[in-house]
Amino acid sequence: MSSNTQLNIADGVNVTIYLGGTFNQDSNSQINNLSQDPTSLLIMGTDSFNGTMTWNSNSDFYGAVYVPRAHVDFRSNSDFYGSITADTFEFNSNARFHYDLALAGLKRDDMEDLPYGIKSWQEELSSVFIEK
Repeated sequence: MSSNTQLNIADGVNVTIYLGGTFNQDSNSQINNLSQDPTSLLIMGTDSFNGTMTWNSNSDFYGAVYVPRAHVDFRSNSDFYGSITADTFEFNSNARFHYDLALAGLKRDDMEDLPYGIKSWQEELSSVFIEK
């Protein structure tokens, strides 16, 4: 998505986006899930998708991402509300992740065999600054 563009998803609508190639959401662009309900938006990679998903600066997101063979990169000044299933993911400067418990038992017709839940969690701090 180019900078300063929007994809608006109306309240009460369930949307699934399938990715077969690289996904790049440029700065200040939005996938606006107007309900702010992460259970209503699912981004899934195809079986062969092993690329990269990138959200650049100032791009908040409410939804679930299922790309088990891909890398997810969420960049500065953005909030992610939902869940991520990925090979690897990275959150950079001032990017924040908020797991939504509503996704714990999520089932939809297009993801029948993909139950969500926390399997593991590890927080890794690249640097720590302590001021005296």
